[in-house]
Amino acid sequence: MDKKLRNFLYKKIKLAGMEYRILDLIFLAGIILSGFMMRISLKSVVTVDYSYFLERWVGELKINGFGALKEDFYNYNPPYMVILYFISVLKVNPLTGIKVVSCFFDIIIAVTVAAIVKNITKSKQHTMIAFGAAWMLPTVVANGAMWGQCDSIYTSFIMLAIYYILKEKPGKSMIFYGIAFGFKMQSLFILPAFLILWSKRKVKLIHFLNIPLMYFISLLPAVFAGKSFLDTIGLYVGQTKDGSELSYNWPGLYEIFGVDSFYEHYGIAAMCFVVGILMCVMFYLAYKNYEVTKRRMIDTFFYIAMVALYFLPHMHERYGYVGGIIAIIVGVINTKKLYIPVLHVIASYGAYQAWLSDHRIVPFWVYSFMLFYIIIDYGIYIFKDINKEKLAYQSNESKTFDQCLIDLLHKEYRFGKMQVTFLHLLLILGVSVVGLVMRFCFIDYQESGFNEYWSPIIAAMKDANSLNDFIKSLNDYIPIYIIAFYLLSYLPVKLLYSVKAILIIFDFIMAIMSGAIIYDITKNNTKTIGIYSIMLFIPTVVINSAMCSRFEVVCAVAILCTIYFINKGKPAKGMFFYGIAFMMNLQSLFVFPALMVLGLLKKINLKHFLFIPLMYFIGILPAIISGIPFSKLVLTEILKITKLPTLSLSYPNIYQILGTNDFVEVYSVSGIWLTLGIMMGIMFYVSGSRINVTKEFVVQLFLIFLLISVCFLPFMKESYAYIVDIIAVLFAFTKKEKFYIPILQIFISFSAYSLVLAEYINVPIIVHSFLTLYLVFDIGKDVCRYVKKNQISKLVTSQ
Repeated sequence: MDKKLRNFLYKKIKLAGMEYRILDLIFLAGIILSGFMMRISLKSVVTVDYSYFLERWVGELKINGFGALKEDFYNYNPPYMVILYFISVLKVNPLTGIKVVSCFFDIIIAVTVAAIVKNITKSKQHTMIAFGAAWMLPTVVANGAMWGQCDSIYTSFIMLAIYYILKEKPGKSMIFYGIAFGFKMQSLFILPAFLILWSKRKVKLIHFLNIPLMYFISLLPAVFAGKSFLDTIGLYVGQTKDGSELSYNWPGLYEIFGVDSFYEHYGIAAMCFVVGILMCVMFYLAYKNYEVTKRRMIDTFFYIAMVALYFLPHMHERYGYVGGIIAIIVGVINTKKLYIPVLHVIASYGAYQAWLSDHRIVPFWVYSFMLFYIIIDYGIYIFKDINKEKLAYQSNESKTFDQCLIDLLHKEYRFGKMQVTFLHLLLILGVSVVGLVMRFCFIDYQESGFNEYWSPIIAAMKDANSLNDFIKSLNDYIPIYIIAFYLLSYLPVKLLYSVKAILIIFDFIMAIMSGAIIYDITKNNTKTIGIYSIMLFIPTVVINSAMCSRFEVVCAVAILCTIYFINKGKPAKGMFFYGIAFMMNLQSLFVFPALMVLGLLKKINLKHFLFIPLMYFIGILPAIISGIPFSKLVLTEILKITKLPTLSLSYPNIYQILGTNDFVEVYSVSGIWLTLGIMMGIMFYVSGSRINVTKEFVVQLFLIFLLISVCFLPFMKESYAYIVDIIAVLFAFTKKEKFYIPILQIFISFSAYSLVLAEYINVPIIVHSFLTLYLVFDIGKDVCRYVKKNQISKLVTSQ
C-alpha cells in the first residue's frame, strides 16, 4: 500500500514544458487553496476607500449607466471604470465584485511571476516557490481581498511586459506596458528601465509607440460616453496635483525628515531631485558595457522601481506593490538576496497596516531606513556585478535608426584632456537644467534668518549716501560679501533674487571645481562628470543657497580651489584661495590644521601662509578706511560666538549627547581646548612620520579635521557642516569603498537643517550625534592606517 501510494505521489506529469510530481501538484493545490481561504476570510472587510469612492462610483454607474463616464465623479482612468460599470450591471454585491476582479488579477500575477522565474532559472522548485510567494504575499492579499484596491490589475500587465521582454518579444512587452499605463499612472515608475534596455538594443523606439497607442485606446470608453478628450487626459494630470503632504504612508525618504515640512517648496524640488538621481542611474547603466542577461534585466527593473518610489513625494503605501512583486523574483532567482523581499514586505505591510488600522505600531523612519538599506545594498550589488566584465562598446553592423542613435550616444568627443561620449554630455546638460529648476523652486522663499540678519543691513543701505557711510553705520565686522550685497542692491531686481542668483552660480562653480579635483586625482571622465552631477543635487547644498540664501558656498569654492592647487603642486595659489576663504568665513579655520600638517610635510612652504593675514587684511580694509578700529574688527566675530546661550545651536554633535544647556560657560571653553588637543594629537601623529602624501590623502586630511571641528567644537550651527558634506563626497570618489561616509554625513546635516527650518525631525537627534562620532572615528582610523602603510622608509624597504 505504502509503495503504491509513494509511486503515485512521485509519478511525473509534464505541464508547461516542465515535469512535476503528483506530490508537487498537491503542495501547489494546498498553496492555492490557502491563498483562496485567506481571501475569502477578508471578503466582508469594508474600508474607507470603498465607502467614500468605489461604492459611490458603482452607485453612480447603476443610476446613469455607461453614459455616467462623461461626468467628473471619478479620478481613475476609464478602463477600471468600465470594470466597475460591468459590476454595476451584474446582480452581485459591489464589494464582492470589486474584490473578485482584484483577486483574479492576483492569479495572473502569481502565474506570470512563476513563468518569469521558470524562464530565468529553469528550476521547478524556484518556479513553485515564486508562484506561492506571489500568491500568498501579505500585501497582495490585503490590497485586493481586504482593501478592494486595483493595484493587481496594472501590476499584472507590468509583469507580462517584463515576461515578454525576457522572451525577446519587445513589441508584445510594450503593448502590455501600455495597457498597464492605461490603468494606472504609477506604471511610469519603471519606464526608465525600458529606456535603459533600449540603449542595450533590447527594445526599439518604434515599440515605445505602443504606450501612447494603448493609452489612447484606454481613454475611448469615456470619450464614447461623451467626455471630452482633454478632460479625460486631465485625469492623470489631476492625480499629480492631489494631496498636501510629502508622503501618504509610504515609508520613503520624507518619513525620516517630516512629511509636511515646506510642502509647497519641497514637493516640486523633490520631483527634480528624483529626476536627477534617475538620470545618474540611467546614464551609468546605459554607459557601462556588459552582457545584458535576464537576471540583470530583473535587477534593472527592481532597482528603478525602488529608487523612483523611495525619493518621489506624495507616495501612497499601495505604490510599493510593483516593487514588492519584483522583489520576490529577485529573492528567488538569487537566494543570496532572499532578505530583499523579506525586508520589503515588512516595510510595505507595515505601511498598509498603518492606513487600514489608523495606527502606527513601528515608527515609520525605521521602515524608511529598511527600504533605504535595500536601495544602497542592491545598488552596490549591481555596481559590482556589471563591473565584473570589462567590455568595450561594439556597434551593431545593421545601421537601423535605433542603432545610429545608440552609436551617437557612445560617440566620443575630446574637450581638452578629457575624452567624453555624447552620453556624458547629455548627463551634464540634463543635471544642469534639472539642478537649476530645482533651485528655482525656492526662489520666492525667504527664511526668517534672512530678514533677521539682513534687515539692519538693508536699512543701513537705504540711509547711506555712499559705501563708506554704509560701512560706518553697521559698525561691525564687514565680510567682503556684505559689500557685494551693497552693490547688488543697485540692480533693477528684487534683492532676494539677486542674492540667490549669485549663490546659484557659485553652486555650479562648486560642482565644476569638485569635478576638477576628482579628474586631477583619478583621470576618470565618468567619475568627474558623476561628482559634478551629484554635487548639484546634494540636499544641503540646495537648501543652503537656494532656500536659506546663505553664503557658505562661496567659502566652499575657495577651499576647493585650495585643495585643487595644492594637489597640482601650486601651494602659493592654494594658500591665496584659502586666504579668500578665511576672509569670507571664520569657519574656514576648521581646515587650517590640515594645511599646517601639509606645511610640516613640505607640501606647502611656510611663506605661503602669509596669504592668510594678507587676504584677511584686504577683506577688512574697507572697514578700516571707514574708521572702524582694527581690534574691534578682529574680535567681534569671536565675541559673538562666546556669548551664545547653548552649546549646540542645531548641529548634532557631542553636546547633544552631554546636554546643550548644562555647564555652558565651562564646557564652551573646555570644548575648544578638547578639540585643539585632539587636532594636535593627529597633527603630531601625521607630521611626525615621513609619509608619501598622495592627492587622495590631502582630501582625507581635510575631511578628518572638518569632522573633528563640527563634532567637538561648541556652538555649531547646521550650516557649519556645509563644507564637510562636500569634502565627504569628494573623499568617497577617491575611495569608493567609503561610499557610506557622504550618505551618513549628508543625512546628519540635512536633519540639522530640518530641525531648524521645520523645528522637528522624526529621528531623535541623539541618533545623529552618535553617527557624527562614528564618522570621526571611522575616518580617523583610516588616517592612522594610511600613515602606517605609507611611511617612506617602509615604502623604500618594500621596493
